[in-house]
Amino acid sequence: SGRRRSLLIYNSYDDQISIKNKIVQLPSCKEDRVIMEKILDDLGFKQRIIHNRKLDKYVKHILKRANKDDLVFIHFSGHGEKGGI
Repeated sequence: SGRRRSLLIYNSYDDQISIKNKIVQLPSCKEDRVIMEKILDDLGFKQRIIHNRKLDKYVKHILKRANKDDLVFIHFSGHGEKGGI
């Protein structure tokens, strides 16, 4: 009976820091995000979509505002390598 909220996080590693650190780029991350966005939209989720660099801010934001009856879905598309950052 609560709100449906989702946080879609993606990182294709095509930024200058990733390229400099020779992190393998993942071209499908954005496509994964687009697919998940459509599925969650069809299920009635209010969505926030972010690039990996803003991760901490938005995870804290969505969890802080969640009520006990809310359904929160967090999806990450990427491989999680930090590349020395």
